[in-house]
Amino acid sequence: MVLYNVTMNVDKGIEEDWLNWMKEVHVKDVLATGFFSDCKVFQLMSEEPQGTTYAFQYFAKSAKDIQAYQDQHGAKLQMDVISRYGDKVMSFRTLLKHVHSHSKSK
Repeated sequence: MVLYNVTMNVDKGIEEDWLNWMKEVHVKDVLATGFFSDCKVFQLMSEEPQGTTYAFQYFAKSAKDIQAYQDQHGAKLQMDVISRYGDKVMSFRTLLKHVHSHSKSK
């Protein structure tokens, strides 16, 4: 499993609208490409004067799936965010490879 993590810092003035749009439109559009099985959304718990930071974690079977997503859909879907919110949202992307899981025993 590979995790495609998109970290976004959002201006507080648009945060509510942006988060609703991300959950109701953007994440669904990304998942509809067929390259990801799931998306989890986290909010950083630290206070930041420049805005609120969120991490969108998209789960894929392989790095090849993420590369295909980026080649076929990434630029257009990223532009959707930029054209709607401009410089009120700053983002960066990282890839993480799953190497181990450990669960609490019952």
